[in-house]
Amino acid sequence: MVSVGELSGAQPGKWRDAADDAIAAAKQCEGISSYARDEVASTLGQCWVGDTGRAARGRFVKHADDYEAASMALRAMARAYDGLADDITDAQRDLTGALDYARTHELKVSSFGRFFDWSLQQTVKPDKSLGITHMKLETARAVITNNRGAFMLSDGTYLADFNDSQLTKYIEENPDEDVRLSAYHLKELQGQPYGAETDKQLFTLYAADTPDVREKNEQYGDESGARGADIKVRGENWDRLEPHLDDAMAWDALSDEERAKAIRQLESDTPAGHHVSIEPIYAAGGPTTGNGSGDPEPGTPSPSPGPAPTPPGNN
Repeated sequence: MVSVGELSGAQPGKWRDAADDAIAAAKQCEGISSYARDEVASTLGQCWVGDTGRAARGRFVKHADDYEAASMALRAMARAYDGLADDITDAQRDLTGALDYARTHELKVSSFGRFFDWSLQQTVKPDKSLGITHMKLETARAVITNNRGAFMLSDGTYLADFNDSQLTKYIEENPDEDVRLSAYHLKELQGQPYGAETDKQLFTLYAADTPDVREKNEQYGDESGARGADIKVRGENWDRLEPHLDDAMAWDALSDEERAKAIRQLESDTPAGHHVSIEPIYAAGGPTTGNGSGDPEPGTPSPSPGPAPTPPGNN
């Protein structure tokens, strides 16, 4: 098997040179064959009669046949070399076109010429929810298409021009952009207020914006118990998530000094020997962990020095 590097570095011109050398050698063999048959054998037939002369003449005729056979083999070799040079040239032309295609479509080519889509190789398949906001690819593409100017790379490339694999990788590797996509999507959901009046209703629509879901949102409000299937589960998930979001937003509203003061308060209220961590849903700066500095819990043994070590040799 020939690698991409080997094919790229192949030199078909050298095979053509070898073919020319083989043709030249074939012509020399043909000349020797002709001379041995037409000149030497003819001369021997005229000047050297008898059995010995016939044997000598036959030997030169045999030499002529051998050189003629060698000439035919060399010409066949030359044709093979020329054909190989043509094949290498064609293959290099195809390889150049394939590599250009790979670069244009941001595909990775293995050393033995297999094509890999770099985005699918390094991340999830584009048929599942993507990024930290679990947005469907078709939803992300719709948001980008509707807000083309808002999603453009620094080099002027529009995300809307990405293929599915490129967009998948971009979303997976750029969580801030993933969040921004979700913000634009939620704004579009809010643009149709029917069934989208509360955060919980938007949360359900984020997964499935259908007329039925909007109708049920209007009918049941934020009540999850009467809902069915996945929407009920999603509503209950929101009920569990909402208090943490409220805490995170409250923490985000504090200054760094206020956060540090809060952590010190938690440390003083926490028995010594215990770790403190508020673990907010998203980082907002300032400390988020500490160690308890309050009174130890009742029954916690205090460290005491052990017995003095026995000097060596006193046993």
